[in-house]
Amino acid sequence: MQIKQVTTTNHSENILPLVNVVFLLLIFFMLAGAFSKPDLFEVIVPSAENDNAADRKVLTMLINENGEIAHNQSILNEEELVKTIKDELEDGSLVHLQLKADASMDAIRLIDLMELLSTTELPAIHLLTVAPGSKQ
Repeated sequence: MQIKQVTTTNHSENILPLVNVVFLLLIFFMLAGAFSKPDLFEVIVPSAENDNAADRKVLTMLINENGEIAHNQSILNEEELVKTIKDELEDGSLVHLQLKADASMDAIRLIDLMELLSTTELPAIHLLTVAPGSKQ
């Protein structure tokens, strides 16, 4: 009489390489996604008709709908804003200033802020906008 040996196969061994690849991809995308610094608060930029690209060597300030000003992950008052710009101008590293203001912000507040900034002898102040119909 011959006894037939039954071999059991472990199906979990076949899935191990797949699990390794999935974890490596997960680690890669977690590291690759952390390179950009998020804005301090969300700003919805108004649309504009012209499509000029902004210069990359600039100082960018965010202004939310309440008129709060943010730069480098901190909220500034008007005095701190003027001091920051004057310091950048003294360093010679400031080409021009970009304002990324919320579209629902009070226009008079924005004009007052731009008049305040004009006293700092900035070479240029640019108000960032998006083209009509484009997504932000």
